[in-house]
Amino acid sequence: MTEGKLEVFLSRLTQLLKEGGAFDPDRDIPVVQFQPPDKLKEVLPLELGPTPSSDEALLSLCQDVIKYSVKTSHHHFHNQLYSGTDPYGLAGAWLTEALNTNHLNQTDLPEESTVSQSNPADHTFSKNTYMSDSPE
Repeated sequence: MTEGKLEVFLSRLTQLLKEGGAFDPDRDIPVVQFQPPDKLKEVLPLELGPTPSSDEALLSLCQDVIKYSVKTSHHHFHNQLYSGTDPYGLAGAWLTEALNTNHLNQTDLPEESTVSQSNPADHTFSKNTYMSDSPE
């Protein structure tokens, strides 16, 4: 996918998420447009075909997934574990995916392990683990 085409695709997907109420739903959008699993199988084309899907087909599928997903940012959605979209977490997830890495070691993402090591309160990445560090 060329850079310009990728930007257009991602821009359109972001617009679909906005319009579908994924970030800040309109009060007129229901929390969920519930459909039983059998009905979802009918409305979501999940079969793999012999050729790749077009961008339009993928965006249409994304639109349907958004339509039938729970709008966790909705003012009537209440859950003991989470609510809404954390914009900084989403940005971090997008950054990680765009860089196509996994945060596990210095080789894959040196700036991430360096940043996380600079904060002594964060022990998540306080020591890089390599295969040579494992017991023999």
